[in-house]
Amino acid sequence: RSIAVGRYRGFVVRTYDVLAAIAAWPIAVALRLDLDLDPRLLEVLLRDLLIVAILAIGIFEAAGVHRAFWRFATAADLAKVALGGLLLALAVTTVLFLIDRLAAVPRAVPVLFALVTVLLLAGMRIAWMLAAPRPTALADRAGPATAFRPVLLVGAGEGAALAIQLLRHAAGPAYRPVAILDDGATIGRAVMGVSVLGRLADLDRTLARLKVQ
Repeated sequence: RSIAVGRYRGFVVRTYDVLAAIAAWPIAVALRLDLDLDPRLLEVLLRDLLIVAILAIGIFEAAGVHRAFWRFATAADLAKVALGGLLLALAVTTVLFLIDRLAAVPRAVPVLFALVTVLLLAGMRIAWMLAAPRPTALADRAGPATAFRPVLLVGAGEGAALAIQLLRHAAGPAYRPVAILDDGATIGRAVMGVSVLGRLADLDRTLARLKVQ
């Protein structure tokens, strides 16, 4: 069952991100107009929402907004989310300017749209991180390291996050987690910056590729 849930997790994250972007556009318009929406704007808003949805799917996928597990999102992951939101706002503004030179909405709307989009995307991830239980490392000592031994992890759950913390802060010889194999997680997603590269069936090929002993 956990494998099935893992396979659908990426779809759920992508769906939320696109829906958040779609919601951000009318929210931005409403904020700019002090919640005083003209009924004549509804037809234009419906057109704009379709454009936002199409662009969000492509831009978020290209920017890798969905890749990090929310529970283990890092500052770099949140920066990627913010970049995706800003790129989407720029793309939407460009397309709407080419269509009607943004005649239907105030010029401040794209700026508000960027802020609301980033807030909805990053805010949900931060809230999830704070609400979800996180593994606690048993060691928090950063010892000097002169050589690194690559480590391949199996499983992308809380155990992987704990292992990554321990490996990064263990004393003595340094071990560097370089990849994760998991039958349920979406390939390309990351736990604390370590990417899921494949399934368990890819073990031998991944070991050879990464030169892990």
